[in-house]
Amino acid sequence: MATDVTQETHLASSTPRLYTNFMDPGEAKSDAQELASPADAPTEMSLWQRLRRPIVEKILHLDDTPHRIALGVFLGFVVGWTPLMGAQIVLYLAAAYLFRANRASGLPPVLLTNPITAVPIYVLNWRIGQWLLNPGGISEAAREKKTAALTAFVEKFSVSEVFTASFWDRFADAFGTFGQELFFGCLVVGTVCGLVGYIATYYGVVAYRRRRAAKQAQQAEDLSANAGDLAA
Repeated sequence: MATDVTQETHLASSTPRLYTNFMDPGEAKSDAQELASPADAPTEMSLWQRLRRPIVEKILHLDDTPHRIALGVFLGFVVGWTPLMGAQIVLYLAAAYLFRANRASGLPPVLLTNPITAVPIYVLNWRIGQWLLNPGGISEAAREKKTAALTAFVEKFSVSEVFTASFWDRFADAFGTFGQELFFGCLVVGTVCGLVGYIATYYGVVAYRRRRAAKQAQQAEDLSANAGDLAA
């Protein structure tokens, strides 16, 4: 009976973790501690865990070179910030093919702009473009008119209308009001975010692979040492 309990304890303590905190492994609890105190385990995933999963599973685990993975992230930010919802994924896939980037790594940045986040993102980008193109400023009435036009266009946007004549009529009217400033702001913000994303992704992939290789080497060494102890 005592032998069975010992074996069960050994199996429980050696159960591999499904998710490892790659950012700071020292903060992760051991499996034995989690099994010993199940009440302390979180009942639902935190916001950081939800945001981290696409990074860990969709980017760091990609089987590609760090440059191609990071380049995909860069292109994803540049294309994703453009005010072309409904065509962004197609444009991104074409750009990734043209520049030989990883196609999967840039999808999360592309999806950052969606009908829920479009209004605050595009208004911010438009204000940045307006500030850069009009350093002297514009009148308050003109600013309110352009803000109202931008908000109305985004709120009425529908993917199903992209291929209709009425959509492009509204697009042409809106572009005449705020388009130049919006596109310029989106390009600037997308490029800056893309550069930051490229650097973070490139070195993140390199560091993750080095850590994984070191962990695998340590596990192999431990197995070899255990085999030697058993042989002795």
